[in-house]
Amino acid sequence: MFRERLIPVMLILTLGLRGLSAQGTSSAELDDLIAQLSGRAASAGFVDQLLSAARGRRNIHEALNILTTLTPKAQAALRKPLLREQAMLLEFLERWLDAAALWQEAAATPLGAGDADSLVAAGLAFLLGGDNARAEAVASAAKSISTDAAILDKARLVMGWARLASGDGAAAYAEAYAVLQAGRKDTRLAAFDLALAASGAEDAASLLRSRKAEYPLMGDALPHPRYAILSLAGNAQLWVSEEEPKSAPGSSAAGAVSSTQPKASDEAARPTRYQVGAFKDPANAEAARKRLSDKGLAVSIVTKKQGADTVSVVYVAAGVDPARTLIGIKDAGFEAWPLYDQP
Repeated sequence: MFRERLIPVMLILTLGLRGLSAQGTSSAELDDLIAQLSGRAASAGFVDQLLSAARGRRNIHEALNILTTLTPKAQAALRKPLLREQAMLLEFLERWLDAAALWQEAAATPLGAGDADSLVAAGLAFLLGGDNARAEAVASAAKSISTDAAILDKARLVMGWARLASGDGAAAYAEAYAVLQAGRKDTRLAAFDLALAASGAEDAASLLRSRKAEYPLMGDALPHPRYAILSLAGNAQLWVSEEEPKSAPGSSAAGAVSSTQPKASDEAARPTRYQVGAFKDPANAEAARKRLSDKGLAVSIVTKKQGADTVSVVYVAAGVDPARTLIGIKDAGFEAWPLYDQP
């Protein structure tokens, strides 16, 4: 059944997960760091300090430990970037339903806010977690509150995949067709994917010709539902915290409602590369390089000293489309940790 194909079946190989975890901070050191950060909860810049500390960890579980422990200590109105960060980390671990719950919480933060981008991300996570009804519901909510054309397209596509998974191919095709008619380049290929999955043989032949005319390199390959949905995931805007809510001119700070907005430059928020693993055995690093290179990814290995040990760290360049690169890494069977520095 389509639903069974929809639920992610990717397993994180022991090689990749062990490579990330083996070099982690000791429990005592991590506890000390959390205690230090906890003592700064009332200080300015607390949210940014938490994000920086989490992104500086050597594995995802340490980052999640920091964020889940200390997010409740941040001002409620300023928690959105912390919640979104946690949701993205949970997606790396394929804990889709847990991620969806955090995306929903982020969408409602600060209280009374309506964040359609986070709702679409929640819908995608529900979809990948197999909860089609909730995926459709939150995507519909996003569609009802947003005027952003790109978000509306994504909401339609989430609703379409959810309806297809529930057996309503006609409704799914209608959503895909609406996105194709809108003509937005960012979501057009994804709309072709959904339309092809929902169409009959006669319509599929026509759609393939149209897609091939616009995307010659795609050929006649039919999309796998899991890949098509993952190509939409991971594209939520990265949020940057604002330490103090902004008051409207002439209004009091007590009565103001804060909102956290993404920075104007998306480039600064994109990862430059992904760390896939840190291996004590160079042969394991070479094996990882080969698997990733076979997916067409740009892989490098850097030898580093870790105390008395020498480890081989495997990196993948994020490229011009970090989200699609991440999909390739996960399809190769590896965990990935985003890095924002320059190699």
